[in-house]
Amino acid sequence: MLSIPQPAGSARIVSRNVIVRTVLRDGTVGYGEVALFAGITSESQRSSLAALRRIESSVRGSCGQMWCELSRRVRALAPCLTATRCGVEQALLDAGARRAGLSLVRHLGGSPVPLRSSLTVLPGDIPHTLAAARAARRSGFSRIKIKAVGPWKLDVARVRAVAAALPHSWLQVDAHGQYSYDDARRFVDALDQAGVELALFEQPTPPSRPGDLVRLQRETGAPICADESIRGEGDLWWLVERGGIHALNVKVMKFGVLESMSLIEAAAAAGVRCMIGGMSETAVSTSFSAALAAARRHAVGYVDLDTPCFMPHLPMTGGIGYSRGRIVIPHDALGTGIDASALFLPADRAGSQTS
Repeated sequence: MLSIPQPAGSARIVSRNVIVRTVLRDGTVGYGEVALFAGITSESQRSSLAALRRIESSVRGSCGQMWCELSRRVRALAPCLTATRCGVEQALLDAGARRAGLSLVRHLGGSPVPLRSSLTVLPGDIPHTLAAARAARRSGFSRIKIKAVGPWKLDVARVRAVAAALPHSWLQVDAHGQYSYDDARRFVDALDQAGVELALFEQPTPPSRPGDLVRLQRETGAPICADESIRGEGDLWWLVERGGIHALNVKVMKFGVLESMSLIEAAAAAGVRCMIGGMSETAVSTSFSAALAAARRHAVGYVDLDTPCFMPHLPMTGGIGYSRGRIVIPHDALGTGIDASALFLPADRAGSQTS
């Protein structure tokens, strides 16, 4: 866990996630995670657990089915619960990789190369922003993601302060759709006039106005990344047909694993770079997403998987590590390398069995 200063009086974020465990017939175990985030997945812990029980009773004893077939069955059982479906898909893929004697990244066709990730600086005043950015740099992170919530003039001042104090930093700004088009344009123009170059400007305008993303990139040249505006491949192609954007943020919790893979390939075909991001996820899910990012390097230009850096010690071991701003994927692990067995009661460790 990194020591990154938080804004004075900031609320502590509590994430009531669910860890999924699947056991194959030969005893091989796989882990997944359901990360619940209000406003993104529209799921609760209660609805997720209820759906997991339905899924368990349906897939228990499944034999001879490929992972994609099981994934489609799971989707039919929980069509609107993408995070829940994601947790099951992760666990099934993780178990499949372990049974094959492979790391997950190799199971997905890639290699365990280090990944440079951004580290998030939460909203706050200028002194807090500088303190958090400096702490990130001391920890080896040169890619700094600044959360912008307005007003735009304060956000400009915060970004300019970081750029001046840490001139060799790679700066990314995430506005979560908080700006109007006019304010987003003022924000970009002010930074341009100050000589501050943005590496990425994520979801500057409201999700309900996706055309503003295309317009902003066309009129300013800023590298725009869509996040909340993208709910599926159809939204990607809508943007592409109107001129396109630089990148899109792919979160497996938001789309599910199978759909995320499809979206990544569609973006590659459209010439749009992908950022592999996440929500409030432990190392269970971030280890999975890191393997996916490494296995799809041809399409992935950005990685934003930093939440384990902010979490206290959790009762799980293995998985990814962090070294000088890079995610380190273990070379000799089976699956993701995660061991979350301490989270399960002995009576539950038999798990639900599939082939």
